[in-house]
Amino acid sequence: MRHYTFQLVVHEGNDEFWEGIKGTGCDEVFQYVKYLIEAGGGFQCDGEYQNCDLKITTYEEDMT
Repeated sequence: MRHYTFQLVVHEGNDEFWEGIKGTGCDEVFQYVKYLIEAGGGFQCDGEYQNCDLKITTYEEDMT
């Protein structure tokens, strides 16, 4: 089985989602990222409207 570990850095935007966050917003941002990953969209990691940085940090292959 292969295991991929990614690091995602989200940059806060100037829209209503970010304005509605209370406190640090860690729980809200985590749930939002999880939803977007599961829904298959929402992040732009390249181009003019980039709002995140994504890189693979680890690749492991379990040979058992």
